[in-house]
Amino acid sequence: WMEQDTVLEKVYNLTERGGGVVIVANVSTMIRNKGGDAWKDVAWNTVKEFLGDKRRASNTYYTEPKDRFEVILARSKFSNVQTFNETYAVPHSIDDIIGYLGSTSFAAYRLFGDRLEAFKRTLTERLLALSPSGNFIETAVVEAYLGWKNTL
Repeated sequence: WMEQDTVLEKVYNLTERGGGVVIVANVSTMIRNKGGDAWKDVAWNTVKEFLGDKRRASNTYYTEPKDRFEVILARSKFSNVQTFNETYAVPHSIDDIIGYLGSTSFAAYRLFGDRLEAFKRTLTERLLALSPSGNFIETAVVEAYLGWKNTL
């Protein structure tokens, strides 16, 4: 959704010598699920059941970027590229999960049309089957990619 190489070039030109750039990405999203949370798989599969296998992106469909962030950063003028990972736990209720999905471009409530209530009911039933308390822990995984502008 942006010309990543062009943006990094412009950021490089704006950055003082010795300064740097950081790109932070949540890599444990509902779709990527690097944290291995079973409830995310249930939620994503339910979304796909109602909206189809092709990932939505508002009024169109999502196209995965060709290159990962660290590849894009490595081919830029920034040097000494490093990657950091951090994992932490985030509690969620069923209402949190449904609310989150409704706020995304891939599962915005309007995309469900007259099937929204059926989606919410189905997802709630499936999540309760997984955890009768209705409480879930997200294993959130964040990656940060750093690069510096040479001091010379």
